Amino acid sequence: MKVLSPYVLSWLKNSASEEICFKEMKLLEQIMTPAVTEFINHPKITPSEKWLTLKESFEKLGFSPITLNFFKLIIEKSRYRIFTEILKVYPQLIREYFGTFVVKIIWALPPSEADSSAIKNILITQYPKTKWEWEENVDPSLRAGCIVKINHLVIDGSLKFFSSTLLNL
Repeated sequence: MKVLSPYVLSWLKNSASEEICFKEMKLLEQIMTPAVTEFINHPKITPSEKWLTLKESFEKLGFSPITLNFFKLIIEKSRYRIFTEILKVYPQLIREYFGTFVVKIIWALPPSEADSSAIKNILITQYPKTKWEWEENVDPSLRAGCIVKINHLVIDGSLKFFSSTLLNL
């Protein structure tokens, strides 16, 4: 992640929008087949040969000029593993850079509309200028309550958490 962050941060600073970033990430997912990954990592093919071979395909798929330059830099610097790392962390980095928070609410039981709205309204009221993406799931093993995950923050209000905490005292 330490090597990846400066590259991605530079890419994001020069990207037009969050939507374009996600579009290009989807294109990258389509490109990174096992055969392409093997080609990119092949030790006997020079970086310039790799770039010449891939550039035309990247252009045809519609990558922006800034993204093409980003890919060229990765290939020239022989940082090929970054392509697969990008696919793992890029969605999270895009959202963080553009200020979108992903909220995952895991309920013990299917929530009522009022319960679901109450949690959402608390966050929206506290942070009105923030963009939110919501995911809700049910996990009966929680027994009661819910867990709210906001990017890296976890608020565990489940009975499972409280009972395990009490047992460890």
